[in-house]
Amino acid sequence: MKKVFLVSVVMLIGVAICFAGQPDPKETQVAQLRKEVYQKVKYPAAASENFVEGEVWVSFKVDENGKIIVQDSSSLEKNLEKDLLKQMKKMKVSKELYNQEDVYLMKFKFELV
Repeated sequence: MKKVFLVSVVMLIGVAICFAGQPDPKETQVAQLRKEVYQKVKYPAAASENFVEGEVWVSFKVDENGKIIVQDSSSLEKNLEKDLLKQMKKMKVSKELYNQEDVYLMKFKFELV
């Protein structure tokens, strides 16, 4: 009986270790969506020329065609915010990277290097 119990415990620990190493598919999907959006955003030319830096927070949904629908945004640098929103409204993302019901929140940090 002790052997059976010990073997069962060892098997359960092995299964737990296998699943513990697997990333959550939803988190991976969100990370890929963020990466795609970040890659499509360009530093605004006017901001770059005037040495403007700042952060912009944006919450958005994605429609059935992959088009970004901005819900809300916030920034101390209103020109950066305005330009980013213009870019995002033209943007489409890969269909396999989002869930239509979800609202996504992203921070964009514009820094000149």
